[in-house]
Amino acid sequence: RAVSAGFFSLVFIALGVLVVFIWRRPTRRVSECIAAMPVQSFVLGLLTFLIAAVLEAFALVLLILIILVAAALISTVILIPIGLLLILLSVLVLLPVPIALAGGIILGWVALAELVGRKAIKLLNAGYVQPLGATLVGLIITVPIAALLWIVSPLCCGWPFIILFTSVGLGAVFHTRFGTQPCQKPAPAGDKDLLPAAAMDEEAGLPDEETGGTP
Repeated sequence: RAVSAGFFSLVFIALGVLVVFIWRRPTRRVSECIAAMPVQSFVLGLLTFLIAAVLEAFALVLLILIILVAAALISTVILIPIGLLLILLSVLVLLPVPIALAGGIILGWVALAELVGRKAIKLLNAGYVQPLGATLVGLIITVPIAALLWIVSPLCCGWPFIILFTSVGLGAVFHTRFGTQPCQKPAPAGDKDLLPAAAMDEEAGLPDEETGGTP
């Protein structure tokens, strides 16, 4: 377990560096969202894990039904090709949710690692560091912790830490639509009646409309 944890840690660090190198702007948006809304991101991340588990359960039930139908078609001899095609296509039912979840987890972890790296560099007074360097520092800090807990005991230490840690980044990933949009913080209660900045610019200089009567 120690050898596998060390190997996968190195692979994940290399993958994280590659992600921030290719998708630097989306990673930065997710990182800024984590810093702006940590609690909301954490709650949304946990809900995402729960929703993904429910969707996979429904997909598994659908997969079983498709396999039963395919088995019935295969028994007719004439419809064997259709039955085999259904069995091959049924596997695709289980793929979308895990692929999207894995992509969100990786991007969220890398974005959170960039934030952790920037905080660590700031504490060390190391000056300005490029996002790639900050992410590398954050990965070197966070990944070995997960690997160590995995070596000690995966069930009671490793998996809970990974789920809780990745929930923060995963929620921010979905807040920003995988880093394609800036993070939008909820407006304070007193600002609900205020117009957006774009609408205020459009109305600037326009006279107020008359509500009725003669001035």
